[in-house]
Amino acid sequence: MHSKTKKIFTFLEFDENVQMPAYIYLCLKTWQKYLKNDYKIVILNSKNIEKFISKSLLPDISKLKQRYPFPRFCDYIAALVLYENGGIFLDADTIITEKFKDEEVLYYHCDTVLYSNSLFNVCPGFMKANKGSLFMEELIRRYRFDTHLPMAFDPHRNYIINDVIKYFDKEHITLIDSEKSGYCMEKAMYGVWDDYLYQNYYFSSLDSIEDFLKTTRGITALRNSVTNKRYKEMDVDEFLSMNFLLAKIFKVIL
Repeated sequence: MHSKTKKIFTFLEFDENVQMPAYIYLCLKTWQKYLKNDYKIVILNSKNIEKFISKSLLPDISKLKQRYPFPRFCDYIAALVLYENGGIFLDADTIITEKFKDEEVLYYHCDTVLYSNSLFNVCPGFMKANKGSLFMEELIRRYRFDTHLPMAFDPHRNYIINDVIKYFDKEHITLIDSEKSGYCMEKAMYGVWDDYLYQNYYFSSLDSIEDFLKTTRGITALRNSVTNKRYKEMDVDEFLSMNFLLAKIFKVIL
């Protein structure tokens, strides 16, 4: 895949009166700083998505948004856009701290790359696939038929993906350790993927930025769904003025 054709996709759309959270804006700034020379960054929304996903696969995006909870809607969109275009799909609440390094080698040698934890459960927010990926094709089929799976039963968005993985061997899928790579940072630091620990890690001053930078290998996922509303409503200046870890991270890497 030539560097000029490599793409990173995300889906980002807010209601008319809803402001983008400052930390998501700052996440996207990290993408621009570290990845724009190697990747074309494509921010998908309801207006431009037809340029990347054909009508035969996505006849009506508004109906899709009504049918699925937003987290699963994004995963479905990720599968569709990667199947038709190839590339990487990131959730918008993802921090990039440097150019992609060792994981980049893996992108050329298998059909699909995902992050997983020690229980071999896929961690949401990152998907890489080649155009025409067999894994994404099967994932699309499953999303179409499992429309009624409640998010309460699938809080980590990985039930369907974990099930599909069973039918593919290592030649098709590479799983990157989300703890050793610092992709799920609170799991790497505390050994547990927990909503309270996530809040305590990023939104307090107890942990050091040095440990964060030493552990991450270029990409770390945040969790917008469990972030306190107070922090979502801050503007950029207020957010960066805070003394908690996440604000310090952005000030250092940007």
